[in-house]
Amino acid sequence: MMNKMLNYSEKKFLDNPKKAINLMLQHNEVLNITTESEDYVILNAEEWRNIYETLYLNSIKGLSESIIKASGENLDDSTPVDQVEW
Repeated sequence: MMNKMLNYSEKKFLDNPKKAINLMLQHNEVLNITTESEDYVILNAEEWRNIYETLYLNSIKGLSESIIKASGENLDDSTPVDQVEW
């Protein structure tokens, strides 16, 4: 999980974009590029897929609560997967 952010001005990034991206990848960080009008974030594709999947799963009503509830249940009381009727 990424939790740090490299901050670059637009000029600093455009001076050497390859260096900025290599640092981002090397340190497993997000790259924040600040311009006069707005900011941009660059992250690796795997991290984006993880974020997107989390957003999708959280959009399913009741799923998060169900997972949290199930995490507190005793596994000995569970039905083995090979006995589940699909």
